Amino acid sequence: VYAGARGYYVEVDSDVFGLTRVAEEDFWVDPIVGYRGRLNLRNGWQFVLNADVGGFKIASELTWSLLIGAEYRFNKRFSLMVAWSYLYVRYDVGRGDGRFEVDMLLAGPQLAIGFHF
Repeated sequence: VYAGARGYYVEVDSDVFGLTRVAEEDFWVDPIVGYRGRLNLRNGWQFVLNADVGGFKIASELTWSLLIGAEYRFNKRFSLMVAWSYLYVRYDVGRGDGRFEVDMLLAGPQLAIGFHF
């Protein structure tokens, strides 16, 4: 179990037929709480799970992440992990005449080579 923070920097640029450019940016930090787990299987294999939730309307309304994967430990020093991860954030802040909103889900594969010391 862990607690921490995740920082975001988002910049959005757009052109409409080369005539109009809209540029917005923002930076914020969310508190998070989470769980990291590993289940030792056989012959150097491990099941890996990382999950957290945060925001709590302190900065973002909500953020969460999830990573599910498998890791193979070649020896005491080196490992290889293959995983699929998700990151969701819902951020909404009013600014003068307008609003800055982010509502996104990022998902994709991860490949990591580990060096343990």
